[in-house]
Amino acid sequence: MLKKLLFLACIVLLSCSGGGGVYVQKSDYQMTQVSKSSAPIISGAILWEDFLEKSHWHNNAIDTKSADILISKSVCNVINNGDYFLQLITNTHSTMAESQLPIIFKIFEIGNMKKEKYQLYSANKENYIHGYNEIFFDAVPTLIINYKGEEIGRISGLPKVSWEQDILSILYKN
Repeated sequence: MLKKLLFLACIVLLSCSGGGGVYVQKSDYQMTQVSKSSAPIISGAILWEDFLEKSHWHNNAIDTKSADILISKSVCNVINNGDYFLQLITNTHSTMAESQLPIIFKIFEIGNMKKEKYQLYSANKENYIHGYNEIFFDAVPTLIINYKGEEIGRISGLPKVSWEQDILSILYKN
């Protein structure tokens, strides 16, 4: 009985700790519709498929984006086989996020990124993410790369070279 209690306590502590992110198997968000003509405001953890459906972004946006195949596969291979976790922050009202986020997901698609290796979060207009107060960012999209629960790098707004090259650069610096 004591072993079970200790095990449960460890699980609770690990799930409550910030910093490294946690994969959410289903969407956990709040949605507000400001007007019929505008995109809804989504705040919280959300699956990419749900985000595309709810955001009214072009559902085929990911098909029109391109990424370097070899670098994308390298990035995903390192992340899939290491102790990495990615946090992606976006919102439904940023044209930059709408143009850039599909590129990131194209990289994930090309490289067969495991879904448990990343989490997508959507912020409201006040940059608040429902249920995730510990995530700080100054632009969308933001990609935070964590290794063993600690942030090792981030890309905010636009990448310096390309998403896949900038991610690879962060991975190999550490």
